[in-house]
Amino acid sequence: MEFGEHFIPEQLDGVFYEIACAGLVPILTHPERNPVFVRKPELLHHWVTRGCLAQITAKSYTGGFGPGPQKFAELWLEQNLVHFFASDAHDLKYRPPILSDCYQKLVEARGREVAELLLNKNQEAVINGKPLPPGPEPIDPHPKKKNRRWLSFLQR
Repeated sequence: MEFGEHFIPEQLDGVFYEIACAGLVPILTHPERNPVFVRKPELLHHWVTRGCLAQITAKSYTGGFGPGPQKFAELWLEQNLVHFFASDAHDLKYRPPILSDCYQKLVEARGREVAELLLNKNQEAVINGKPLPPGPEPIDPHPKKKNRRWLSFLQR
């Protein structure tokens, strides 16, 4: 699912619910390059924790679309919100279907196991209509702060 650049409809939670009830899993494509997600990066966590999958463009992760998309690709990878890296290939000159740079960067940053998961195994599972292999749980970007009042020990 690719979003428009100006807004995301409010009823999208309901749409995703209906899609899930139909037995399908939405895949959110290149949110790191979408102005709405850039303004509200917590949206990705919101929808991934409700069952959506996220696909990041490999060229964004390696810096080919500039520092902004790279920052969000790296942030969401650290928060375990990324399920796939894809080429988003449109042509052979400007957006070629090359994933090797992304694979190498992932190996260096997160290890070969994560690179295989995000560039091979998860894609294979989707193509074959199977569940994704187990991966790390998403990390909440805004965990609830601990209550630091002096009576907080009474709430235990």
